[in-house]
Amino acid sequence: MQLTQSHIQRINRLWRVISLDSKDWNESKHPRAANGQFGKGGSQSAMKSVKANIGRGRSAMNTAIAEKRTVHRAMYHNELGWIDFEWGNTGKIKASGKTKGAMGISHIIESRMRKDNLSYEQATKMLTKNVVETIAKGKTVDKFEKGNVTALKIDHEKCRVSLRKSKGSNAWIITAFELFEDAGSKGDGKTTATEHQSYSARIDAGASNKNSITPRTISNQAKIRINSLFQRNR
Repeated sequence: MQLTQSHIQRINRLWRVISLDSKDWNESKHPRAANGQFGKGGSQSAMKSVKANIGRGRSAMNTAIAEKRTVHRAMYHNELGWIDFEWGNTGKIKASGKTKGAMGISHIIESRMRKDNLSYEQATKMLTKNVVETIAKGKTVDKFEKGNVTALKIDHEKCRVSLRKSKGSNAWIITAFELFEDAGSKGDGKTTATEHQSYSARIDAGASNKNSITPRTISNQAKIRINSLFQRNR
């Protein structure tokens, strides 16, 4: 039989495998897929490892914040599937302090800086740490459907992340984040009087002002500063 180039390439690959010194090969760094084949790289799957899922989520959240864009399939939840980090927009801030057309991560940051006097670093740390860990470790509660939208919450320790999914969508989107002073306060779905209360980022409406500070007039300079801070990269 005449050897073709394809045969020669296969022989060379086989020879390299046979020639590998056992000390240089660590199978744990080359995890196998369900069919027994070796996968690409040595990183664990976000679908199987909480640690890997947190790492994936923090990286995705940092990307969303730094590049001001939506990151799809940012994290995985065993009960729900994939979750997107929607960048959204800050909407229009009214004199009353309410917002119109606000949604997504950008809205959470802007709202907490304006209402709770958080620094930019504090607001983003809340997203990269608390929100990500709650999604990775939490359990789903309070699921309900209305029209073409399904909404639910994920609870973990003193944190709660609200999600929603529209009919036909392949992933869930973050709509709100809450911190509780104690675990018992979750029973009635209300937040206690903490510095950071309801981190709302509704997709279909502006943020709830139920637990916010007293509305005040927003100066034009403040509006310009906030809008320029969260303006999308063009």
